[in-house]
This record gives sequence, C-alpha cells and structure tokens, in this order.
Amino acid sequence: MDDSVGKVIAVAPAARAWIRGQASRASAGREWIVATVTVAAVAALAWFRVPPVARANVWAEDGAVFLTGTFDASPWQAVLQPYDGYYHLLPRAWAEAITAFAPTDAYALAVTAASCAVAGAAAGLVYVCSQTVTHSTALRLAFAAVTALAPTLPIEVLGNLANLHWFLLWLIPWILLYIPRTWTTSVALGAVALVSALTEVQALYFVPLAVWRWRERRGWPVRIGLLAGLVAQLLVDSDRAKATGPVPAAAEIVGGYLVNTVGTIWWGSAHTVTWAVAEFGWWTIAAALIPSVGALLLVLWRGTSAQRVAAIVFPAASLVIWCTAVVVNRSPYTFDRPDQWPAPEFAILRYSPVPSMFLLAGLLLAVTVLRGRREAIVALVLAVPLSLALVTSLVPRDVFREQGTGWEQEVEQGRMECTGNPALTDSVLEVTPPGWQTRVPCAVLEDE
Repeated sequence: MDDSVGKVIAVAPAARAWIRGQASRASAGREWIVATVTVAAVAALAWFRVPPVARANVWAEDGAVFLTGTFDASPWQAVLQPYDGYYHLLPRAWAEAITAFAPTDAYALAVTAASCAVAGAAAGLVYVCSQTVTHSTALRLAFAAVTALAPTLPIEVLGNLANLHWFLLWLIPWILLYIPRTWTTSVALGAVALVSALTEVQALYFVPLAVWRWRERRGWPVRIGLLAGLVAQLLVDSDRAKATGPVPAAAEIVGGYLVNTVGTIWWGSAHTVTWAVAEFGWWTIAAALIPSVGALLLVLWRGTSAQRVAAIVFPAASLVIWCTAVVVNRSPYTFDRPDQWPAPEFAILRYSPVPSMFLLAGLLLAVTVLRGRREAIVALVLAVPLSLALVTSLVPRDVFREQGTGWEQEVEQGRMECTGNPALTDSVLEVTPPGWQTRVPCAVLEDE
C-alpha cells in the first residue's frame, strides 16, 4: 500500500471524530442560546401578565414575612428561618438581595421583577430538560412557555415571592426525568434540586420519580440534592398553623378541580367557566377531561419509556397537588353553584396553576408521538380553543394584588411618620390584601 494512502486512511477516523466534536459543540452552543432567549422571553411574558397596579403593590407574606425578616437577622440566619412549618429558601434569599440593593421605594417592582426572573429561569430549565421527551425545538419551547401561560397564573401566583414555590414544583419532575450529559450540568441541577426542596416541601410528591433511572450515575446529584432538601424540611423545628374548618367533601374537591384546573385551560377565566356551567351544565367541564385521558392513552401506546413515565407523572401530579392543597388547607370555597346566570363566579384558587400546567404538558406530550395527517388535524383542532383561552386570559380582569394602597405611597407615609417622630424606630406599612402589614426600620426609610 502506498504510504500516502495509508496516512489518509489513518487520519480519516481522527478527522471524523474532530468533525463530530465540532458539530456537537456547535449544537450545544445553539442549545444554550435558545435556552437563554427562552429565559428572557418567559420572564418578560410573566412581567407583562402582571397588571401595572399589581406590580406596584407588595403582596401578603412578601411584606409581612420575607421583607420584614431581612431586618430582624443576619442574611445567613434569615434565609434559613422557617415560616409556618417549612423553609422558604428562595423567597428569603431574594428578599435579602432586594433590601440590600434596591431603593425602599422600589421594593414592590423589584419583588415582581425577581419573581418573574424565577419563572423565566424555570422555563429555561424546562426547555433544556424536555429533550428527554422530544427532540422538537418547537415542542420544547411550548413546554417552556407553559411556565408563564397557564391562564390562572396572574390572579395570585405570578410576580410575588410568596408563590415562587409553585414554579419550582413545576420544574422538579423535569429535572428528575432528565439525564445530564456532563457532570458539571448534573451538579448544577443538583443544586437546583436542593434549592427547590428547601423552598417547596411538596417536592415530596416526586420522590417516587427519583427512583426511576436511579442507576444512571449522572442523575445522582439531582436525586441527592432533592432528598437532602426534603430531609431538612422534615426535620425543621417550626410549627405549622393548623387549618380550621371541615375537610371538603369529595364532590367539592372534584368540582373545584374541574373548575380550577380543567375548565380554566379550555375557557380561560372564572367568568367564562361559570357561564359555561350555568348555560350547559357540569358535563361540559367534565367532557374537557377527555382530551387529557386520550393523550395519556396515546402516549402509553406509542411513546418511549421516558414519554410514558412523563405521561403518568403529569396527570398524577395534577390531581395530587390539587387534592392535597384543598384538603390540607381546608378550602372554604364551594363549587356547587351557579344555579342561574348571572351568579357569583366560581373561586379560582392559587392551587390551580400548577395542576393546569401539568395537564397542558400532558396534552403537549401527546403531540410528540402524533404521526400522520389525520392526527395532526386532531391536534390543530384541539389547539384552537386552548390558544383562545390562553390569549383571552393573558391579563385577567381581576388580580388580588390590585387591592390596597400602592407601595410607594406607603413608603412615603412611613418616611413622614419617622421624620415627625424622632423616637420612632420602625414604621408599619400596609400591604395587599388589606389586613397585612410589614415593618420597615426608620433608619432604612430615612436613608433614601
């Protein structure tokens, strides 16, 4: 054999390996660019969905617990200070950062921005991790967009620290389904799992999922982080306030699930869901479950092992999260009305967005296994009412944080109070909803 030919043959495998390496790096680069754009886009969408008046108000525990807590202890003590029986690591950490770097007048806007940033980050991670169930970039972006598009999100959950935990609960199964390609990514996701568990005790629901693929070593940091955080939550030395009132009847739990979780993703708002039930009866809402059941069966029939696991986990999580929240918190709302239209609208609870998000994810999961023109037409027909519901509910007409006095006005009044009374050490400011308060030291108010 000619020496030159032999050299070419010898070099060819190395050249092919180099080309594959270059292609892999280019693909990874594109992946992170898309993920970064997704973070920014979803964070901006979340900000847009919070009405301007709500952005300018501080909400409930954000003021009474998290912001106030930053003035009572050092940062390291404050972030691991339990409240109502559990750790709330991420809200407390954001509160520390906000009070350290943002002007007092801007606390409300800073809280909203920080909370929307968390929604964006969760969406970016969902985009990355969803490659476990599909290689379609469009579908992965759709999974990520659900993070900020669930119709009921702006009513109470979007844009405040008190409800950040819901976005982490949505994220946890995605990072458990995903097997990282590198140890660096694995350790980073392990840190995310630890923070999530130290923020959201309901991560406990996904422990069975952590057992799946437990032999995949690169998944160990995520599982270790999750379990470590949950052990800390279970050992926390703090009492949880006992819920009062009777446990809701099964009919109330089911009715609430149909209205809050199923009805809103197809009709968009409490107003339209109430109208549908009043005009056509409960069967219309119950029938809206048929696509979700069909999606589950389709994925179980045609899906990969990862898709099948996800198809079971998503609707199961939707049911468990709703039922547990309503039972444990003894929700006082009833869902046996309306008898006639117009009637008082159904209550939409803060427990509804994440169960709705998992139902939406189940529907999208079915699209990943669709083949053929007929099935594509079916998907398009189902997408029309879903898209209409999402668009019409982008900025709802009723948002709880629009109640009460704006934060800037409260700060100004508190500053005047401190200036007028030199002996005063703290000023008590009103936050939304009415009846909630926060305490800010006069030294902080007067320093601006």
